[in-house]
Amino acid sequence: MSTDRKVEAVLDTNVLVSTALSDGKPFEILSLAEDGEYMSVTSPAIIGELRGVLKRDRLPFSDDQVDELAAKVLTISRVIDPETTVEVVEDDPDDDKILECALAGDVDYVVSGDSHLLDLEQHQGIEILSPDEFLQLF
Repeated sequence: MSTDRKVEAVLDTNVLVSTALSDGKPFEILSLAEDGEYMSVTSPAIIGELRGVLKRDRLPFSDDQVDELAAKVLTISRVIDPETTVEVVEDDPDDDKILECALAGDVDYVVSGDSHLLDLEQHQGIEILSPDEFLQLF
């Protein structure tokens, strides 16, 4: 992309959780943010959901590992606290927090593996891409 402004993207919680589970495409996406290739944007609600998902009994993460990933995401991201709520994803209202963050942060992209968001394709000018589609930008 040829722009003076760095691309900004909100990573859905499912993408962030996947970074902890393997070194696949979501891990590559987070690494690109860490390397400064784009700006990750997140919110306290997304970090809270990330912590909650990683602490579920069926996932093999210690409290220290959960804290480490949350701290990493917070360190490499612009953190915003959306003031406006939206009700867009009827089938999974929890996904609205991703759109709220994206709108408040005025980002270019949402990166998600969630069909509820991907089916939207875009929301108010913000493109919603799968991890594969987002990686193709780089």
